[in-house]
Amino acid sequence: FLEEGKTMGLAPYGNESEIYAWLQQFVKTQDDGQYFIDDRFIQAMFHLSEGAKYYRWGNPDPTLIPLMSEINRILGSSRKKGEGLTQTHKNLAWAGQKILEDVVLGLAKRTQQLTGSENLCLAGGVALNSVANGKIVDSGMFKNIFIQPAAGDEGQALGKLFHRLHNQYKLGRFFHMKNAYLGPIYSDSLIQDALLRYSSDLIYNEYKSEELVRIAAKHISEQKIIGWYQGGSEIGPRALGHRSILADPRPKNMRDRINFQVKHREWFRPLAPSVLEERAAEYFDAKSPLPFMLVVCKVHPDKEKIIPAVIHVDGTARLQTVNENDNGLYYNLIQAFDHITGVPVVLNTSFNHAGEPIVETPDDAIKAFMRMNLDFLVIGNFIVKRK
Repeated sequence: FLEEGKTMGLAPYGNESEIYAWLQQFVKTQDDGQYFIDDRFIQAMFHLSEGAKYYRWGNPDPTLIPLMSEINRILGSSRKKGEGLTQTHKNLAWAGQKILEDVVLGLAKRTQQLTGSENLCLAGGVALNSVANGKIVDSGMFKNIFIQPAAGDEGQALGKLFHRLHNQYKLGRFFHMKNAYLGPIYSDSLIQDALLRYSSDLIYNEYKSEELVRIAAKHISEQKIIGWYQGGSEIGPRALGHRSILADPRPKNMRDRINFQVKHREWFRPLAPSVLEERAAEYFDAKSPLPFMLVVCKVHPDKEKIIPAVIHVDGTARLQTVNENDNGLYYNLIQAFDHITGVPVVLNTSFNHAGEPIVETPDDAIKAFMRMNLDFLVIGNFIVKRK
């Protein structure tokens, strides 16, 4: 019942309607950036959805009944799993996203006025809303914006660690997070051991890095869909070229192929582009490097027809820029794809089936590859296909 990411993805299919003005009475924003949320509205919504059941609430307070009736009148009854999406659902997503942007932009403005700083750091689950982040960037309120890649609850561990190092142990600020590849690295011998366990179902060959990249880029250019498993896993919810599914962004139907045939998820879910950092401005309205895929930006109109599979319905994309220093192998792959096609962009989505976590171990990757409709798995120095 809490589907923030899906709501963000569905919002561009909606329109401004009476729902937006109606919601504003429950989420009130002020000129100075402060805001107020009517908790009665939250309670009523939970009782009308699976929320109350999930939290084992009893019957609603009688004073909530009129508000619950009003919600049903404006929004209709709660959508059941598997039911189609109506225009009302899309308009509700649009309104919810717009309300969030109003609040976030107000808080950013308040922060700037109170501090006078030209720098902004964002964390917390709402900082994963890449559309709202893009609105802050476009506002020009701040010169430098940093968004922690594990901005949700999981990132608290990192924050608490550094808080203790700085305050208890008096260590200096020695760490600059340039990439998110902080997970364990599995050696080629461990990967080969895992492949041997599934050798009755798989064919695989080992290659040196240059040949591996060349073959993988050729497969992608031929509209093959590959699992890409390299190096340490990413911290946070975004796959950034270490635990990714990669494909050609040029065929318009590639998004539907991946959403329907590979990941088996909703039709409206967008897929992201990874672009060579130095070439990003050719395709996107990107004002700075965006290594963590946490900001949505506009795609240049003349490029939309070139990479339609990674462009959302509103002409935007959730962008990842890739540089050679922080992610050399992935950079080389995109560069090889560019040499074949003239396009320095590949389609990137997380290596997982719908409802499952992103793969972590070599065994995870191989099992996922065998269950999903992928053409190849590139894992360590090995290229794998089914028998």
